[in-house]
Amino acid sequence: MRETALHADAPGLLDALSDVDAMCLWEVIRAQRTPVTLPEVTTLKGDSAGVVQTRLDMLANVGLVRTVRARKPRNSVGYVVAHQRLVVAFDQSDPATVARIREISQTWERHVDDLIVNHGDTGSDPRATYRSRYVGVDQLDQADFAELRRRIDSVCEFWNMLANKNASPHGSGRRIRTGNHAICIRVEPLTRGKLPVPEAWFRPLEAAERLVADRGATKARRPLTTREAEVARALATGLQRKQLATHLGVSIHTLTTMCKRIYAKLGVHSQAELAAVMRVPAATAHSDL
Repeated sequence: MRETALHADAPGLLDALSDVDAMCLWEVIRAQRTPVTLPEVTTLKGDSAGVVQTRLDMLANVGLVRTVRARKPRNSVGYVVAHQRLVVAFDQSDPATVARIREISQTWERHVDDLIVNHGDTGSDPRATYRSRYVGVDQLDQADFAELRRRIDSVCEFWNMLANKNASPHGSGRRIRTGNHAICIRVEPLTRGKLPVPEAWFRPLEAAERLVADRGATKARRPLTTREAEVARALATGLQRKQLATHLGVSIHTLTTMCKRIYAKLGVHSQAELAAVMRVPAATAHSDL
């Protein structure tokens, strides 16, 4: 499935994105490898078939899902997503659209907060639960921030792997919110399973197209070895080859050979292009506003 950016001005799209229940159904459908039927979704959601069908129709009308005709072993029409990821392009010079996107992001955040407040499992087994809170203010130089970004990206990539590992919804709340050097990751046990919240990327027009293009290019790249990935991350932060060679304890010639392999595998030709390729953000309902 070729990934493309959605456009915020598409009729009905922002209305669908603001409907949390409908978007949770979209995420359930997205996570499946086979078409999902109305009875399956109705059982999972616990609503009436009529209510669920209305939401599915809305998703279909705005092009977020499409129908698949009945075919054994399915006895009814199935639903699949039309996009594997929600990348929404918007005109940042349009104040009404910007305000609407902010409102949608806040709606999703409130939904996650409400799940934690209303369904938080305070009696969960502490041996199976990890709770931690840290709030700090400090000054970071360029190298410090580069290392922080690398570690955060690793956490986000790991979380995305868990989200796509299987189709079963888990009783956990998560919120990743980007701003100016701010991130919040929450894992909260819930008293019973709730439908997962989808990821969405809201980007200005050019940035959205670039994000989609970078994603497509990433899929075609050859994987790096552990050592190559370490070198690539270091170079992406702006570290000079001579410094990196000293840090790794190898000669500059060995490092140069390794860089050539990395550039060839990733299809880049400069350190600036490498930095762009290595920057792979992950977030839930966030925007560049």
